[in-house]
Order: sequence, then structure tokens, then C-alpha cells
Amino acid sequence: MTKAAIKEREPTLELGLETPTKKGELATTRPPKSKAKPKSTAVATATPGKAFPAPARAEPKSLLSVILEAVSDPRCDTGKMRELLAMQREIDQEEARRAFVSDFMALTDDLPSVSADRAIVIRKKDPRTGERTGAIEQSTPYATFNAMMRVLKKPLKTHGFSLSYSTEPGADGRMNVIVYLDHVRGHQRKTIFPLPAETSGSKNNVQGWGSAQSYGMRYGTRALLNIITSAPEDADTDGHFVAQVDGGGDVKELSAPKKLPAGDVQNIKDKMKAAGITPAQFYQRYSVDNVGDIPPEKYDQVIKDIENHVAQKKVRK
Repeated sequence: MTKAAIKEREPTLELGLETPTKKGELATTRPPKSKAKPKSTAVATATPGKAFPAPARAEPKSLLSVILEAVSDPRCDTGKMRELLAMQREIDQEEARRAFVSDFMALTDDLPSVSADRAIVIRKKDPRTGERTGAIEQSTPYATFNAMMRVLKKPLKTHGFSLSYSTEPGADGRMNVIVYLDHVRGHQRKTIFPLPAETSGSKNNVQGWGSAQSYGMRYGTRALLNIITSAPEDADTDGHFVAQVDGGGDVKELSAPKKLPAGDVQNIKDKMKAAGITPAQFYQRYSVDNVGDIPPEKYDQVIKDIENHVAQKKVRK
């Protein structure tokens, strides 16, 4: 077969062109363009760094804006509006009270006990000088206000509470110490301690009022928060009087219970050790939790009982 014949038998490529008009020639005429625009196959993509805008959302109206709109309407009944506002205040107050109670319950679980870091020591007067430089008559431990606040500040803040204090003149020349416990939602509790000036020792009037204020702040804080102390000997008698309010609202001054002097307490402990008496045996016999709970008027009898115990042991031997 000749090369011309092979060439004639080669398949014609389908290129969308017209059939050759003459042997060995291709038509140069292109097919007519369609008037209809071809459909786009492009895919929409977001521009990097730019988000599609969110649909606009209507902001909730505040109570004040609702009131202003209502007042601008001549048909508005201002009397009913006041009643609605009063109802709203009651609802807000009740919600604040409930939030206070709920958070206060959580707060009490986190409140630590407070250790007594100071003590009021009273000594016997020296007959020669009249100064109280003799043996210790009374030693009363107590927790200072600063010691209390060091451990209370963090849990109060964590649970949304704060303490504040104020004073005002009271009846009969006394001073009212007011302690406030405020919650972040607006509810508040308070307690009032009416106290006279505490002028024991050699305090002047100004120092006496300052001491009374300190007492009121400490006792008010403990009353509002139900604080406990870790010292078993702390009987909350860290003054020379205890202010008590009776049912009629009058304040009575009660004498603080006397405590066994520290020197006498140590003397009993020394005699117990020498006699071989254990603390458990001593506490059981006298129904106390520690030696310092022995009333001062029973001191001589306790010493006599210990000496009798020693004498009986010698007889048995």
C-alpha cells in the first residue's frame, strides 16, 4: 500500500472543526458562538479573615426603657406603673435574699476556725507600790480582730460577701457598734452591739471607747458568721463584763466568770504529776475538760484531794 493510501485511511480527529473541503486541507471557519451565556461552575469561597456578618438580633429592652416608652403614651396609667415598679422591687429583693442564703450556706463550709492569739492577763496588786505586778489572777485568751480578718478575708470575697462597720451614739451614753454583712446581689444582714466604755486597767475615756468598739467589731463578726475558735479554753469572756440584751431591749452588764489563775493551774498540774494522777482521771473526777476549768473557789479543795490521794498511797504501801 502506498503512503498516500495509508494517509487517506488514517482516522480523522474530532476537534469540533468542519470537515475538510478539499483533500489535505482543513477549514479555518470556527463554529458560530451561542448567544446564551454558559452557566458558571465557580464555587463561592469566603475571603480569609472575614466572617459572614451574623443576622441582626434585637437587644432586650431594659425596664427603664419600657417605663419611658409607657410614660410617653398619654394613655399610660401612672398609678398602675408605680404598682408594677413596687412589685418588681419585691421580686428583686426576694431573689437577692435567696442568693444571699444560698451563698452563705456555701461560705459557712469554707470558714475556718479562729485560734486565740492574745490573752488578757490580770495580776495582783503589789501592796507596796499599788501596781499590778504580782501573781497572775486571771488569764483569758481571745482572738483579735486582725487575726479573724486574716483568715476570713479570702472566703468572704470568694463567695461574694463583705463586712463593714459603723458606730453611733446609743442610749444612756453607750455606743452602738453596727456590723454589716453585704452580699454582691444587694441583700444585707446586720447586728447591733450596744456597749459602755471599757475602762478597766488604766484606760482613759478615749481608750475605753476604742476598746469597746474593738469588742463590738469582734463579737458582731462572730455573731454574723457563726465563727468558732479552736482554743477549748476560749470561753468568750475576754473582757471584765459581758453585755447581754434582754427581751425588752435593755442592756445588762453581767460579771465575767472568774477563772483559775495561771499560777494555780500550773501548781495543780505539778501536784498531779508528782502524785501519779493522769489528766483523764482528773477530768473524770471533777467533770471538766481541762485544769483551767476548775472554779477558783474549789482550788483549795482540789489541792487537799491530791494530798489525801498521796497519803493513801503511802499507807497502802
